Amino acid sequence: VTSAKNSPMDVEPWLVDEIGEDPPRYDPDYYARRLATALGRITEAFGWGRTELMSGSRQQTLFDF
Repeated sequence: VTSAKNSPMDVEPWLVDEIGEDPPRYDPDYYARRLATALGRITEAFGWGRTELMSGSRQQTLFDF
């Protein structure tokens, strides 16, 4: 934060000064894979693995339980 007196606050990315170049680009697929892996361990009890969570191709009904 460069100036907290203004609203909205003025901010500058600190990573640019630290590494001397633009920050790395955000990769949503990386975070989706990490989340699907973690949640896949939980949802395997219901027959949903990591690949089903990533593809979103499986639907459950009340009668499946």
